Formats: sequence, C-alpha cells, structure tokens
Amino acid sequence: MMDGKKRKVMFLIYSLCGGGAERVLVETVNRLPKDRYDVTLMTLFHDDTRAGMLSPEVHYRPALRVKNGRAQKILSGIMQYIIPPKWLYRWFFRNDADVEVAFMEAFPTKILAYSTNQHAKKYAWVHIDVQTYTKQDRLFRSMRHQKACYERFDGIYCVSENVQEAFSAKFGLTERVHVAYNMLDEQAIRRRKDEPVDDIPKGEFLMVSVGSLIPRKGFERLIHVCGLLKSRGYHFHLLILGKGELYEDLAEQVIDEHLQDSVQLLGFRDNPYPYMAAADLYVCPSYVEGFSTVVSEAVVLETPVVTTDCSGMREILGDSEYGLITQNTEESLFEGLRTMLDKPEVYQYYQQRVRERAPFFYMEERLKAYEEILDQ
Repeated sequence: MMDGKKRKVMFLIYSLCGGGAERVLVETVNRLPKDRYDVTLMTLFHDDTRAGMLSPEVHYRPALRVKNGRAQKILSGIMQYIIPPKWLYRWFFRNDADVEVAFMEAFPTKILAYSTNQHAKKYAWVHIDVQTYTKQDRLFRSMRHQKACYERFDGIYCVSENVQEAFSAKFGLTERVHVAYNMLDEQAIRRRKDEPVDDIPKGEFLMVSVGSLIPRKGFERLIHVCGLLKSRGYHFHLLILGKGELYEDLAEQVIDEHLQDSVQLLGFRDNPYPYMAAADLYVCPSYVEGFSTVVSEAVVLETPVVTTDCSGMREILGDSEYGLITQNTEESLFEGLRTMLDKPEVYQYYQQRVRERAPFFYMEERLKAYEEILDQ
C-alpha cells in the first residue's frame, strides 16, 4: 500500500442470510490480508446466520437490527422501493473507504451507485444471468435507470463468462466489464468436512442438495423427480439443506408425494460440508445460477455432481466432462439421476473425473485476482 497505509475496503450486501454469494463474501473478507486491507462489511439487516463466521478483524456494520420477520419485510420494502437510494446511503452506509464494492445485484448496486464518497473506487459484482433472472429489475425505475446505475461504477465483475455475456447483452455495456471467479477456501472446506454430525443416513444411495429454499433454486422439481424415481422402484435418500420462503410448501410436498422415508429437509446448516462429503451424489436442480458456489464446493470435496444447465456450469464441469449436466427441465434431471442410479460405470467415471477437477478451485490465484482489483 502507498505510504504503508492499509487500503480501506467496504463491501455491501443485502444480508448474510442466504446461499452462495453470501458464503463467498464471508470467505473473501476473511482471507483478504489484514496487514494490507482494513475491511468493513455492511448489510441492510443483521443476521446471526453467518456473522459469527466473520474474522474478528472484519468490521461488521448492519444498518438495522430487526429480528421480527414481518417487520423486516415491511422495512425492506420501504427501503428498497420508497426511500431514495441517496438518502439511504447518507443515513446508513456512508463511509470513508478507498474502495466500495456492491457485492450483489439490485439493492447493493442501487445504493452504491448513489455513493457520495467522491474519492472511492466503486465496483459492482454480478452473480446471476440477468437476462434469465429479472427479479432485480423491479428495484429500478426503468432499464435505462438500471444501466445508468451500473455506468457509475469503475468496474463490473461477473462471476462467470456466461454471466458476463448475459450482462453485456442486456445493457449493451462491455467496457469495464470483466470476469472474476468466486473465491473458495478449499483448505477450510476440506477441514470442516471432518466435523462430526449425527444425522447422515446410512445404507442407501445418498444425494445432497444445498441452497436457499426459493423458487429459482428448483427444489420443488427435485422433490417431484424423487417421487418419480421412488415410484419406479429406486432406493435412495435425499437431504436438502437450507432455509427460505418455500420451506413449508416443500415439507408439504414431501408428504403429498409419500417421500417421508426418502427425502429430508434439514434446514440451514452453517457447515454443510460433512453432508456433501458423505454424499454419493450432489444434485443442483436450479433454474438459474451465476457460477454456483455450492457445485464448486462439491467438486472441491470430490463428490460427483448432477446439475441442470445454468450459467457457469460448463465452466465448472466442462461439457459434462467432470460432472453430468442435464437440460434445464424436470424430465432431463430425472433422466440424469436415473443414469447415475442405473449405470455404475457412468457413476464411477464421474467419481474419477471430479477428483481431477478439484485443483481448478484452489484459492491462491483467485485471491491474487481480487487483490489486483482492490489495488487499482
């Protein structure tokens, strides 16, 4: 750093409750060298889910500490849709950082586009295919407004080539738009997989799926596929780890499809790795992804993968070289899982290939890339 001073870096994300992007951010801020960076992580709402996983050297600043779910939902709507973003920045997120990072689409990007910190470099991260998943568009007055917000950033970093292509196609922006792959601490992942857990079923083919229980993650179709497999006489066990708005609906679906003995919703686990490592197969049923953190983690753990075809999957698994990529339909997902259950030679092939892919995710090179961005 110039003059031996630490570079002040502020990351903004909606909350730490959620899936891959939130986990990646925690890994990122923890691993940035603290002798070079003074790191602050800001969120709209406080969340105990991952706050305890932050390094003591990371300054955690939630704007609001509201635990009541209904009150949080009302306040979230007011802050995202009614109060002007420049006011929110001044009231809750103003800082003197050298670098400000909106680590997610929508709310963080909209807020930091109106930053009054004149000397800070500003970067926006994009984790999803913005052409396929358009929910974030509602936070902006128009497509022109959303594009104008992105144009206020010094750099836009997409988590995969597919995400970059979709972003540029949607907004017509190519300058200052780059790819920055998610950072994973593969050593910590391998270390934490050995922590003891006592609720992993034994005896049958074990599938695991992890993520927020929200529509785009596709858990409802995975459960339906499991119903089809069971009706055809297949024996297996599926564990779904995560929390979210669809929990009750999915729990009812498990009962409706008579899968109580085959499918379990375990809720959120701050350490999913023992389950993923114990699995015979990791399954990603998503409709939309950007560059799936949890599929990357499954590869690091050398667990064979079946996934629907979403953005980033071919960068992770090749053209079904290191894991089986199905078409993004329920029927194709069913056929992919049936192939793994029916054909030991195919399953054994992917067991070997996933081991060969694991080094692709080693952290050191990706950490260097992040440091180069922050040092600009």
